[in-house]
Amino acid sequence: MSRQVTGFKAWLLQRASSVYVGFFIVLAVSWWIMNTAVLDYSYWVSLFAQPIINVSVLLFFYAVLSHAWVGMRDIVIDYVSLSFLRFLVLLFIALGLFVMAIWVSLILLSVVHL
Repeated sequence: MSRQVTGFKAWLLQRASSVYVGFFIVLAVSWWIMNTAVLDYSYWVSLFAQPIINVSVLLFFYAVLSHAWVGMRDIVIDYVSLSFLRFLVLLFIALGLFVMAIWVSLILLSVVHL
């Protein structure tokens, strides 16, 4: 196999992110079903103050955003034929996803107590 396989890294990133997102959703829904009686504000604050929970949620959002980037990039490459317009659309998508990644990072890291 050649080192210059086009699209293999993107394909691998999308598959890995989908596995993590699926695994996380199954665990989160299972946890939520088992703990519905104690879900108040103080419980959520104490839960998200734990670094392992906070990092796993942060990785979940990074996986969702990277999965979205690969999918939206492929759609734009397939359907936007003008190079300059394709560049602009990809730039706006990348900037939007980057801003979302910073935003969710700031929110989650603001509640963790190290």
